[in-house]
Amino acid sequence: MNITVNHVQIHYEKSGEGPPILLLHGNGESGQIFDQIVPKLSREHTVFALDSRGHGCSQRVNSLSYFDMMEDTAQFILALGLKKPLLYGFSDGGIIGLLLAIHYPDMLSGLMISGANLDPSGLKPTFRMTGKFMYLLTRSPNWKLMLTQPRIPVKDLQKIKIPTLVLAGQRDLIQKKHTLSIAANIAGSKCMILPGESHGSYVVHSEKLYASIVPFIKNIKKQERVRMNFSLRRWKPQDADSIYRLANNPKIAANLRDIFPHPYALEDAEQYIISCMQSSEEKQLCYAIEVDGAAVGSIGLLVKDDVYRKSAELGYWLGEPYWGRGIMTGAIRQICEEAFSRYDLVRIFAEPYAYNTGSRRALEKAGFRLEGILKKSVYKNGEFYDSCIYAQVR
Repeated sequence: MNITVNHVQIHYEKSGEGPPILLLHGNGESGQIFDQIVPKLSREHTVFALDSRGHGCSQRVNSLSYFDMMEDTAQFILALGLKKPLLYGFSDGGIIGLLLAIHYPDMLSGLMISGANLDPSGLKPTFRMTGKFMYLLTRSPNWKLMLTQPRIPVKDLQKIKIPTLVLAGQRDLIQKKHTLSIAANIAGSKCMILPGESHGSYVVHSEKLYASIVPFIKNIKKQERVRMNFSLRRWKPQDADSIYRLANNPKIAANLRDIFPHPYALEDAEQYIISCMQSSEEKQLCYAIEVDGAAVGSIGLLVKDDVYRKSAELGYWLGEPYWGRGIMTGAIRQICEEAFSRYDLVRIFAEPYAYNTGSRRALEKAGFRLEGILKKSVYKNGEFYDSCIYAQVR
């Protein structure tokens, strides 16, 4: 199949039915390199294997640019009306995927990359020397592309807010420290260095890639199902009984400030709900987290004042039966999107205790970054503890 996007004719192969997934090949290749995994992926997905401009059966061009290829991919997704597709990119395809997630942060539901680099220095020196020799010999735009691009600032990776899997082979052409740096700068990403594998040994005409990416894909599907089963809403008086039963838990009180009482009585729930219902939303949001019709937690945000008036503090808790299901990550994302849209904010921050790994992980998955650890800043139950500063900055 062929489609004209961004003034270039792009060839692609389509197979299967289900949620869409795009496959992007590497330099000098085509979508045919995925011939071993397309049949497997197409059992549950609509798979689109694209030939990048200047590659495979797509239109020839005089010069190549990763940014142009990224725009081709974005326009392809828009032209076909694909809703939040997954994207896997190998080598150059991984670079395109990173650029797409940076410049179109809401376009994909998840990103998987293999053997990608942010700039030519990420290539191993011996391969760069080989590339320079090959370019002098052939003057190929493919070699020129590899030697001169991309130029992705590390800080731009912080703009990526979607689930991301970063892969590389143990014997990859990309330096290991470069791969680890990419993963470290994408909040909540997962990184795997595959033992014994080279740059493309587990990807090109290989079934091995399937085993590496399928658990990640399934986890995204699971999180999406969970997110569909919760909502944020305003409080109701009838929420008191549910909140009382869930909040009266020492594990929850241990992670909150002392203003949150323990034991937690029904009267405490009633008073809290009344205060939320009566509060103005001029500088504050306070929502119940609802699952299956019941309030199971709370999330709120308070806009600060004076010189801190462009910042807001986030606070939340969730009933223990609902931990580990991705609900809080989704709730944090949702309230932050509303707050950035509703208020004149540049920064939203939260201060979880250092030992609260569940809360810290939820923040990281929601796109927050650790700014610092405050030593012995918390005195609770007769003990000193460290706290953390996490923030999302626009």
